[in-house]
Amino acid sequence: MSNFFPFYANNSLMVVADDAQREATHFKNRVLDLVDTYLKKQPASPFVLRLITPLVDIVAGSSQDERQLSDKARGIIRSRFGKVKDVPTDVDIEQVTLIATNLHSQARKSHSSELLSILSLCGIYLSRILVQVKAEKPLLESYRESLVDFTTRKNSSLNTFSKTSSNGSQSRHGVCVKTSLINVESPSMGTAKAKSYNYSNFLSVCFLQ
Repeated sequence: MSNFFPFYANNSLMVVADDAQREATHFKNRVLDLVDTYLKKQPASPFVLRLITPLVDIVAGSSQDERQLSDKARGIIRSRFGKVKDVPTDVDIEQVTLIATNLHSQARKSHSSELLSILSLCGIYLSRILVQVKAEKPLLESYRESLVDFTTRKNSSLNTFSKTSSNGSQSRHGVCVKTSLINVESPSMGTAKAKSYNYSNFLSVCFLQ
């Protein structure tokens, strides 16, 4: 009998914890629904920028138990940032630049192809904004730093990021990025042949578009 009460108490606590976890997940799902609705209704609002980092954080930081949340956040990013026609133009350039710089920095450290794909979509979206407001200089610097990382660091994870970014290049955005690549040296002889091959393919894709 003395062993029963601790067992009962522990199981009760586990049930309460599970219920709390379910409630928290349900609440987060509802918040994501509201975010999705807002992005759908107000795609050109400057407040959209404040939602990029939290959505990326959900994709990057959700546990296996929160797979539904990360999938929903990933879907929102793809549909509301990857396919949107209108982008905000009344924006704080420093804010856009900071978000873009942080995304590139995160991409250089990530080893997940899924996350790199999401980061690339967000990067292209922010690039479109900077091109629209004629503030390409920070955009070029971010892409140049990422390409330098890709071509010079043996364990760089940017292959997916670079390919997606180049394939997503559009109009002036694409021209600006391609122009910046001219000033990036090709990989050194000490770099793996596969890296050199990928670099050459990357440049080919860029300049053939």
